[in-house]
Amino acid sequence: MATQDNSQLIRNFYNLTDPDQAIALFAPNAEFQVMGMERPFRGSQEITQAMREWQRTFPDMKNEIINLISTGDTVVVEFVARGTHKGPMESPAGTVQPTGRRIEVPACDVFRFSGGKVVSWKCYWQSDLMMQQLGIGQAKAAA
Repeated sequence: MATQDNSQLIRNFYNLTDPDQAIALFAPNAEFQVMGMERPFRGSQEITQAMREWQRTFPDMKNEIINLISTGDTVVVEFVARGTHKGPMESPAGTVQPTGRRIEVPACDVFRFSGGKVVSWKCYWQSDLMMQQLGIGQAKAAA
């Protein structure tokens, strides 16, 4: 698949709100890793579940693309995520109940393609900044 096609697929991905539509861009054996988390999400079912949980936690989440670089089989996206914490969020320190607070977190995603589908998605996310914006204590943020 051409680099242009990959970058357009990812631009479209950031505009999708339905995890079932979004997962169509991924290979069945794709892997999604939020850097700093213990274990990646593997396969369509786990990735879809992760997207659904995130959507439940931040139902109004919007991602503003700041920069998108595509070369070969890789697309790198610098973006800012904005949303309101309206649903429970699972964290290493336990479940964080909705705070009603807004977040604005700069982040970076790296997608790798094979056969026209995403096979790897790595998200470099500033969890500590998000937790501060949500007013979560330092102990939970450090966890």
